[in-house]
Amino acid sequence: MLEEVLPRRFGGAPTDFQLLEREDGRQTRLVLGVDPRLAHAPTDEVRAAFLDAIRTMFGGALTVREWRHGDAFAVVREPPIATASGKILPLHLLGNRAAANPAASLPQGEEQPVA
Repeated sequence: MLEEVLPRRFGGAPTDFQLLEREDGRQTRLVLGVDPRLAHAPTDEVRAAFLDAIRTMFGGALTVREWRHGDAFAVVREPPIATASGKILPLHLLGNRAAANPAASLPQGEEQPVA
């Protein structure tokens, strides 16, 4: 999805989309980051395209329902997070940095929970 579906639909490169997993003390949240330079791609449309692609996979409909019920998925407009060596990975694990430092856990962008 990050490498083909979203770039084909909204332009940009695979590195313009990044999944972030974070622990916030209560639950694990999955956040889809969209690089701000893709301003022409509305976050609600990106969210819908991503979730539609998830639904087509085995168990995807259940996954989307669980994310919705648990408020466990959001889309933010933030640049991707690079590793120390400068690589941008499709999935970046933030861990429980939210508990120690909320500002370090999730970019403070335009957050869109699952509708």
